[in-house]
Amino acid sequence: GREPFDLSELRSLGAIGMRDARISLSDLATGRSIKLVDAELSITEGEQGRRLFARLRPESGTVPMQLACDLDAGFGNGRCYLRGQGLLSHEWLADWPIASLLPESGALDLQAWVDLDDFAPEFAHAELRTAEITWRSVRAADDGAEAPRDQRLKTDPMQLSLRWQRAASEG
Repeated sequence: GREPFDLSELRSLGAIGMRDARISLSDLATGRSIKLVDAELSITEGEQGRRLFARLRPESGTVPMQLACDLDAGFGNGRCYLRGQGLLSHEWLADWPIASLLPESGALDLQAWVDLDDFAPEFAHAELRTAEITWRSVRAADDGAEAPRDQRLKTDPMQLSLRWQRAASEG
C-alpha cells in the first residue's frame, strides 16, 4: 500500500509550485471521489511562516475554487481561507448526494475560514449563498419497482452562515 504523505518533507523547501496537475480526493468510507484538474499549487516561505495557495476545479467543471493559507513553518498552525464564486452545483457535487438528492442546475458562492492549532481546527466560519437550485432524487423506488423515481425539487435562493469553535475541554 501507499504510505501517507508526510508534510515534514516540505519543511526544507523554500518554495514549490505546481501547475496543470490532476488531483483525486476520495472518501474511503463511501467510495466517493472528486477529480480535480488544471490544479495550481504554490507554497512559499515568508517571514512569518509558509503561505499556501491553490486553485482547483472539478474534472467536469468550469469554475474554480481557491484556497489560501498562512501557516507556521511546520504547517500546523495558522488560518486557511476557501473561496468559490459562481460555483455550478452540478459540477462540484456530481458524486456527492445530499439526503439522496443530486443538484442538476444552479450556482452557489462559498467562503470559509478555518483557524488551525497543532493541525486541528480551532475555529471555523462558513458562508454559503445560492441561487435557485434544481435537485434530482437518486433514491430507489419504495414500491419494489426496479427503476428509481425521477423526482425534481427546486430550492429558492438562500444564504447560510455557520460558526464553530472548539470548546476548551476538547483541546
